Amino acid sequence: MTNRTFNWRVIEQIEKLIDESGLTRAEVITRSGLRRNTFFVKMRGETALTTDDIAKLADALGVEPEVIFTRAAGESTAPVTQLRPRGDVGTSRQDLPAAARQADPDRGEDQ
Repeated sequence: MTNRTFNWRVIEQIEKLIDESGLTRAEVITRSGLRRNTFFVKMRGETALTTDDIAKLADALGVEPEVIFTRAAGESTAPVTQLRPRGDVGTSRQDLPAAARQADPDRGEDQ
């Protein structure tokens, strides 16, 4: 599989949804409110789709934008790294002087 950008995968999913919807490109353009030229420039990948563009196209196609993103992400071959909490990184306001002393032991109580 070739390495494709996420933008290209989103474009492919929009194309698939258009085909599945039975609507013509002209109908999708009209329903989305995008200008015809803008639609075709973005669908050719000459400029990136914005989240607003995707939301308008999703609405025109009768789906939530998440459907487009989820379908595009589902094609990803990138490894997924699970994020883990870094531990207790928060310090309450009362503990700030103690935290400062731990960070800089040379700092005196009177500072």
